[in-house]
Amino acid sequence: AVASEAITVLATGWSGGEPERNSIALGALLGGWAVDQSGLGLHHALAQTAVRMTSLQHAHVNAVLLPLTVTALRGRDTARFERLDDALGGPVEALAEKLCNRAEVAGLGRLGTDTDLMDVTVATAMERPELTRGTPPMERDQVAAIYRAASTQAHRALDPIK
Repeated sequence: AVASEAITVLATGWSGGEPERNSIALGALLGGWAVDQSGLGLHHALAQTAVRMTSLQHAHVNAVLLPLTVTALRGRDTARFERLDDALGGPVEALAEKLCNRAEVAGLGRLGTDTDLMDVTVATAMERPELTRGTPPMERDQVAAIYRAASTQAHRALDPIK
């Protein structure tokens, strides 16, 4: 419930031409509280790993990965995503894409062109316990597909993970 409220408040904070800082601050606080209670999930595990391996900016990596991780997770909990869609007045993926576009980032830099770096980054991500929490657990090729798509901004080419 707290995570859902965080998403709704953050969406409101980013809905105008300029960010509404009070809503964004409250949304971030609620999101942090939700993570504190439940632990990190797929999105943050992949984002933190990519930041560590590539030295890219944290905010940019989060923005680029968000549409992909949301798409990947929908198939794992369709009912929860449908409730979020209702609360937001549209698909969660549309909000994620909007936030990514607002960040004006082009991808994950050399992660998309350096195959050795990609292999090491995927292997490092696979060691994260957060990737075993979902049902079914994330597989190596699924993680690699998310990183590849984020590297090329080919968001719509990634199928939801079931």
